[in-house]
This record gives sequence, C-alpha cells and structure tokens, in this order.
Amino acid sequence: MKETKEPLAKFQAKVNKDGRVSIPKQIKDVLRLEPDDYLKIIIRKIQTNKEEGVIYVYGQAFVVVRVGIRGYIVIPQRIRRDLTLGTNESIEVVILDYYPSTTDPKELEKLTSSARFKYLFLDV
Repeated sequence: MKETKEPLAKFQAKVNKDGRVSIPKQIKDVLRLEPDDYLKIIIRKIQTNKEEGVIYVYGQAFVVVRVGIRGYIVIPQRIRRDLTLGTNESIEVVILDYYPSTTDPKELEKLTSSARFKYLFLDV
C-alpha cells in the first residue's frame, strides 16, 4: 500500500460572463463543500483537440477562492485578465485543498494541508 498526495479533484468547465464556474455536484458532495468554504486551486486555460487527442494548456494560475451559495466559484478578475479568459472559455480546475468556513482559529495549523482525504493505492 502506498500513500501519495494527489489533487482532490479536477474538472473542465466553461467560464460564464461574470467569471463564475460551477463545481460539479459529485465533487461538492464528496468533499462536503459548503457555501463560504475556501478552495486552493489551479486554473488552467485550455483548448482541446479531439482529433489529436490533446489538451493544450495556454496558461495557469494558483489561487484561493470561496465557494458561493449555489456551489460556484468566481475566478478573480486579475486571473481572468492574466490568462485572457473570456465568456465561454474552456478551463480546467484542479482542486488542491480546501478549508471549511467554520474552521476554529485555534486549529489554523490544519490549514496547511488537507486532513480529510488522502489517496491510498492498493496493489497498483
């Protein structure tokens, strides 16, 4: 058995006109994400070529975002500008870690790494 640090989730999405991206329900459910929780993520501007079977990455940025009431995140305007992200652009979101909004300030040391999930590879 081998333990390793992996991203908690990765998904592709389209950016709406307000810079919002919806987190898939399955990811919200598994990670038990609630409004006002924080996510440490990588945003990648991508373009897919189905014929070649390739995903091209045109840039990426690391950022911490807050989960909205309806389970969306807003990509900060600075990141949208730096990556030249417009409405309906394809992106990839890699969730590296998350922090509950209810975290007690006495437990801040737990914010340095994810404590709720880890990958255990069995016979791989």
